Amino acid sequence: MSNRLSRLTLISSASPLADLSSAMAKIQGKDGHCLEVLPFFTHQLQDPDFLPETLLNQVRQSDAVLFDLRGNPDRAVSLVQRALAETDGEDIAFIPVFGGGPSILALTRMGDFSMAGMTTSRPNSNRPGSGDGKGRPAEGTDYRKLKQAGQSIEPMVSSLPPHLHRHAKNWATCMQYWSNSGADNLANLFRFVAREYGGLNRY
Repeated sequence: MSNRLSRLTLISSASPLADLSSAMAKIQGKDGHCLEVLPFFTHQLQDPDFLPETLLNQVRQSDAVLFDLRGNPDRAVSLVQRALAETDGEDIAFIPVFGGGPSILALTRMGDFSMAGMTTSRPNSNRPGSGDGKGRPAEGTDYRKLKQAGQSIEPMVSSLPPHLHRHAKNWATCMQYWSNSGADNLANLFRFVAREYGGLNRY
């Protein structure tokens, strides 16, 4: 991997971002200016006067989009859905760091791994080998359990083709860092995503 500057877009309510500046200071103090995190507050995206291109232009320049859309804010969800669709085929990861219901989880895209098109639980579908082989887990995925950080992802991995295991486990790691909060966990989250999806050297 190259040592280029990694760019991450982060979408969240204000409260989880209280430690953002401290987290970036920790990264810069240890690793130098190796990545950028550009935040958007959920209330910004919910504002009817917010220009969608402001977010869309930023996403197009990003290596990954991290989002916490708890509460299903309608305008924010719609904007992330649009960003996902308009960058289809591009190597930009979309990572829901808080989990969520089906409409939020359907926005997941990490390499070839995607949650798009999944439905709620169906009997007897939650078994090894029941994924569709195209990067999507089995239709028996229990979204209620995925609302908490990383819970139920490990069992889900067994239903995926082997080449997708890494992305599913990466997703669980991202949610764990986010749910534990604090400057250290935020810094580790950004480093992790930048290494896995942003071209940052591993060290």
